[in-house]
Amino acid sequence: MGSRMDCTNWKFGQVSINFLVIAIAYKGIALPIAWVNLDKEGNSKTSERKSILERILKLIPSQRIDEFAADREFIGEEWFISLLKHGINPVIRIKRNSVISHRGKTAPGWVFFNNLRDKDVGQLTQAKVMGIRVFVIGTLTPEGELLLVVTVKRPSQALRIYAQRWNIETLFGVFKTRRFNLEDTHITDVKRSERLFALLVLTLVWAVRVGEFASSLRPSEIKNHGYAQWSLFRRGLDYLRQILFVESSDGLVMDDVVTLLSSS
Repeated sequence: MGSRMDCTNWKFGQVSINFLVIAIAYKGIALPIAWVNLDKEGNSKTSERKSILERILKLIPSQRIDEFAADREFIGEEWFISLLKHGINPVIRIKRNSVISHRGKTAPGWVFFNNLRDKDVGQLTQAKVMGIRVFVIGTLTPEGELLLVVTVKRPSQALRIYAQRWNIETLFGVFKTRRFNLEDTHITDVKRSERLFALLVLTLVWAVRVGEFASSLRPSEIKNHGYAQWSLFRRGLDYLRQILFVESSDGLVMDDVVTLLSSS
């Protein structure tokens, strides 16, 4: 079974902690598997992305990575070549003015998709972006903004795959104001901040495992929009809080949730 990975830059709080994060999609949740504090302002460099990718490939064979999704700041010919060299399919958004060559015409991307209307999906086959032969898929966001995604395989699935990147943005909210409040830290040391991040990732995984187990005992209510009332993370974290402060929750005790953590 393959994995889908997402890549992003996260900036936290007044001390401007700036993490490069790669996460794996898991049951509607993005779980960070590699991160580094860039110790600088701005986005990551290609060399930094390649370095963290090499770390991951020592643990997960590239054959098990189905797609690698990222937003507009994660582009560049060298970066694309690095992914393709490992057989990893990029599903990456490009800027509307990115230069595209297609059927003898070279122009900004928006020129090729200028006639799109609401809910239309356009596709360029065998186009070139930054010298790489790709499919370019275009559509309009609900706000009317042009969304361009490039990929080298399965173009019909590219927009659906890219849309799942929202999981990592939701996770960003969890690490900030919604639960962990990492932006409140005053830690500026690079290594200490990375260890703090690791501790929060461990807590995240623990909460998700507890949430899975709790949902197997008592499934969450499915709302009209088709999603569960509570995410696995939210449900698991609530159980952990209950157990820590009241010693049990729905029959679960500390020994039960520690076992779930040790088996993760």
